Amino acid sequence: MIAADAHPAILAVLLAVIAAAAGLERVRAFRWLPAPAIILICTIALANADVLPHRSAAYEQIARVAVPIGVFLLLLRADIRRIFRETGALLVLYLIGAVASVGGVLLAWMLMPMEDGARIAAIQIANLVGGTINVVAVAHAVTLDPSRFAAMMAGAAVVMNLYLVVVGALAAQPRLQRWLPEREAETVDGDPGAAGSAEAAAGLEFRSLALMAAAAVAVYAASDALAVAMGRPELLIVFVSVAALMVANLAAGAVRRLVGDREIGTLLMYLFFASLGAGVDLTRFGGEAVRVALFIALAIAAHMLLLLAAGKLLKASLAEVLVASIAGVSGPTTAAAMAGAFGRRALITPGVLCGLLGFASATFVGLAVYAVIGP
Repeated sequence: MIAADAHPAILAVLLAVIAAAAGLERVRAFRWLPAPAIILICTIALANADVLPHRSAAYEQIARVAVPIGVFLLLLRADIRRIFRETGALLVLYLIGAVASVGGVLLAWMLMPMEDGARIAAIQIANLVGGTINVVAVAHAVTLDPSRFAAMMAGAAVVMNLYLVVVGALAAQPRLQRWLPEREAETVDGDPGAAGSAEAAAGLEFRSLALMAAAAVAVYAASDALAVAMGRPELLIVFVSVAALMVANLAAGAVRRLVGDREIGTLLMYLFFASLGAGVDLTRFGGEAVRVALFIALAIAAHMLLLLAAGKLLKASLAEVLVASIAGVSGPTTAAAMAGAFGRRALITPGVLCGLLGFASATFVGLAVYAVIGP
């Protein structure tokens, strides 16, 4: 077994797992399983096979440093003015879906009491309103036990992937298509690559990377100092998120010229998932994942039912309703993919922008709910 104080060796193994997961995610047989789930499964297996230690100061440092910096980088594209300007009717549906998600999670919290229920509810609100970035941020802020977090993510991964299958099936239902018909021929979207194709095409540039790294570390240091001075270390993520949103909205033009922010931010988040998996002792795992899966399934069912009803009242099309739902439940990238799969290119950019609004707001929504229902 790698010793708990062999930090370089531990980091090397975690990074190797992330690289393998990124590759497997592109293999047809593994496309139903997202990279974070693959990472969790692999590191759980390695730790329980005594390859990785269950406890190490390296994991604590990853949680303390990598998460805030990753959050900052992943929020840099959340230009709220552009979101409200370009999303149109889809934004209304997304907001209704977000409210429905909060209500669905609270319903599940009341009907299915469990240990750490308030923390799990807050994290799942962040999940269904925003995405992985918000899940990690809220889990970090409410200090959920790592083993329970890993079990929650395992249960969530199953439900989320099944939900994508359900959405695809709903889109093909003739009765629903008649109930929520298309209103008019679409106008082809002028920016189908809104998920970041510009920086992907440009490639990574050293100056841009150095500038982003300097800004991210500086914001982290200032936020950490402020949180410690206030005696509220759990507010570190909140301060970092606020700073990122200020940069994203006050310097949107400069941010658009940067490259590599999503790639580095995603790598840091994946590193956090890997460290969480290594901390899971399967002898304590139990049926937690199943209970969380049922919890999330109930919340998503309530979300979809209310959103379908709202779509009918607003005379929205079925594609609009489903893309708005996916933008919250699965994030901007999946929303873009679904809009393309439905043949609705005009919904790609609005779907991505709604998903980015979720990234910008879900951490605060989850923590606000926890402040009300938490211990």
